[in-house]
Amino acid sequence: MRCIFASSNRKLKPVNKINVAELASLSKEEILELLQNVLSELHKLQAIVVKDPNQFSERLSLLSKLLFGQKKDVFKNKDNGQLELFPSSNEDGVTSEDLQIIDNKINELSKEIDRQTATQSEEKPTAQHISDTPANPVKKKSRIESLLRNSVLERKTTYLEVPDAVKENMVLVKEVVTEKIDRVSAKFFIHKIVQPIYAPKDGGSFVKPDYPEDQIEQATITPAFMSEIVSLKCEHHLPIDRMNKMFVTEGLKTSVNNIYNWFSSSVSHLEPLYASLVSMTLSQSYLQADESPIRLNGEGAKGKCHRGYMWYFNSPSSPFCFMKYGNGRGFNELEPVLRNFTGCLQSDGYSVYNKYAVETKNKVTLFRCWAHARRNFINAEDNHPEIAIKAVKIIDQLYKIEADCRKHKDQFKTDDEYYTYRQKQREKFSKPLIELLLKLLENTKSLVTPGLKIEQAIQYLLSDWNMFTNYLDNGKVEIDNNLVENLVRPLAIGRKNYLFAYKQMNAQLLAVAYSFMLSCKKADVNFKEWLTDVLPKIARVKKSEYINLLPHNWKIARTPAHVSDNT
Repeated sequence: MRCIFASSNRKLKPVNKINVAELASLSKEEILELLQNVLSELHKLQAIVVKDPNQFSERLSLLSKLLFGQKKDVFKNKDNGQLELFPSSNEDGVTSEDLQIIDNKINELSKEIDRQTATQSEEKPTAQHISDTPANPVKKKSRIESLLRNSVLERKTTYLEVPDAVKENMVLVKEVVTEKIDRVSAKFFIHKIVQPIYAPKDGGSFVKPDYPEDQIEQATITPAFMSEIVSLKCEHHLPIDRMNKMFVTEGLKTSVNNIYNWFSSSVSHLEPLYASLVSMTLSQSYLQADESPIRLNGEGAKGKCHRGYMWYFNSPSSPFCFMKYGNGRGFNELEPVLRNFTGCLQSDGYSVYNKYAVETKNKVTLFRCWAHARRNFINAEDNHPEIAIKAVKIIDQLYKIEADCRKHKDQFKTDDEYYTYRQKQREKFSKPLIELLLKLLENTKSLVTPGLKIEQAIQYLLSDWNMFTNYLDNGKVEIDNNLVENLVRPLAIGRKNYLFAYKQMNAQLLAVAYSFMLSCKKADVNFKEWLTDVLPKIARVKKSEYINLLPHNWKIARTPAHVSDNT
């Protein structure tokens, strides 16, 4: 409740903070005015509810779900097959019998999909079915091995022995072996590198040994320490201040400003390589895009944070992805990045992507995300569960087809063969389901109240229907944008810890660091190990060789099989 003022000279506290003793001290006139103001506030609230009770209750329900509900996109109540709240007939819409027919059609298509996929699995038996040899018995793991989960750790053995005088006239029966997991704490030390310089006695140029290739000559910290700082910031979401406190416990007493400068200089070494990563990503024919906010301190008015955005670009069919910082979320931030891109672009329903596609004059084909469409119907469950549940059941069948396609991916020699197979499966199974969904939406859109979540969910799909159905004709494109949205998670966790980035320059450096961390994740490469090895090499290789230092190529070059193939 807002603060309420009486007409007397003194200022009254908010109503919810006035206790009985203070109420008793008020005069009759003050109490009457207080009650009048309370009634006035209640009338205002009542007017909001009366004006649009559906939207009020819907917003209240959605807020309760966000605060107290589960975060998964699932219905609170399962579909029990009952169709309620719909009239028995409606000339402008559909009857309950029509919805039952649609439900039966969904079940028929689902059974047909199961039959077809089962037949395909029988036609291509796995090696396990072909082999007549029994499988080797699985060796039971020790307690330590089960805890390690295939971790490869160095082993140190300590032998214990009883005194010779005690074990005299005794024979060894057995040894009791116990294993324990140990950890050596980090330790700081000074690495001194001495370079002797020689001058010829009869005059001439000086001579000195080459600087170690695993070090950066101008840096005050080693590449290993650089990678530690960048990893703690990006992989483990540690604020610089907390990092400083951790280093103090390990023996290094420095300042937050020093660590911030070390982080900035470390990532700055990656900028030439970052340009190569961006170029390789944009050269792909299929990209997914998304954006996520980040607060900036030190920009604009004093004491206020600027709201910037991290833009994500991911190539699902290749190991390339990158992030870029932008001051805003508008077209002027997106267009310079994708100016020379042509191909398929998948995103959510944000209008900037539509504008970009129009400006490119059909050089880019837009694809929408079915996960967003499904989520809208989940949120609309309280409005019209009959429509929402039917729509989600159809979309779930679309995802079931995609999951079955992924199960057969290993059977194809090339990605193009798999894409062709997936496109045919979509044509055969997904297309009838989508036609059924279109019929449901077209026939029910006139039954819903404008402005409610269910109406917004229907319009979200119908307004960009072609962009949602484009994936049927292109087996390379995923059904949703989830792969790029998964890349947003490290930043989402990080900004809860370090809260904001300091100035625009640091935000872009953060984008560079995250880009390589995510690229390492896609290539299944240890980020710290990659950084330690690559940082001193960037200044020593030619620009044309930068691509060899990108995580996926770096991993191939270090694979023994790769070395043996070239020998």
